[in-house]
Amino acid sequence: MADRQLIAIDYPGRRDSGRLLDLRLEEHGFDVRYPIQLRSPDEPDAGPHTAALIKASGAEPDRLAGILGYCMAGHLAQEVAGRLAADHGVVLPVVLVDSTPCTAASVAEECRAVFEVFGAGAGGPLPGPGTLEALLDPGTLRDRPSYVIATLRDAMLRRVMETLAEDGAEERELKEAAAPVVDHYVAWLTHLVAAHNCTAPAWGGEVLHLVSRDHPFRADWPGSAATRTEAVDADRAGLPGTARARETVLAFLRDTTGR
Repeated sequence: MADRQLIAIDYPGRRDSGRLLDLRLEEHGFDVRYPIQLRSPDEPDAGPHTAALIKASGAEPDRLAGILGYCMAGHLAQEVAGRLAADHGVVLPVVLVDSTPCTAASVAEECRAVFEVFGAGAGGPLPGPGTLEALLDPGTLRDRPSYVIATLRDAMLRRVMETLAEDGAEERELKEAAAPVVDHYVAWLTHLVAAHNCTAPAWGGEVLHLVSRDHPFRADWPGSAATRTEAVDADRAGLPGTARARETVLAFLRDTTGR
């Protein structure tokens, strides 16, 4: 397997949990590519977002053995597999770790958590009552994702500047100080919106879904030819680093690729 590649989609920020890196598949002859290890694509539309992930990975379609996705990146992994199948005729297995469909409700929950970091309550970050709910409506998320992200960014920037203004800094200084903080959280929300906007393509491949002991989603993965769900007696943070998880992934890749 020394020449086989894997694309691992694992958002590097805002998660106190394990990483796909903890599977240590490199020690078993795989060339694992982590395309968002340094930077997540800025595009909230699933098509351009996943195209950017494939390009950033530098992977060669004829050398790929599979796609991996952690948490809400599960649909992004599926979208990558679908794009590779459509563009290159490569049908790849997908490995998911504690994944779940990325609903509008889950995006809204994460958005509220972000604004709470900035000291804004559930009704406070955007102008007008109920605006956050309307902004994160499933139809708006799909039809106007760039508008959603721009609106959230403006609201976050305004909130951070209001907080920093208490120290008496000038507006230009406030914007310069606030931008890196805001950009960090905008990248996370863009990742989630792109995951929400995936099309769940039926690409012809199988899914292995590793789930921790308390993970609630254990249904067949939408769009997969077949789903193998394997429960591991570990918490969410420890799951990827277990020997059971690693051995299960390696066996699945051997079964589905014949190597």
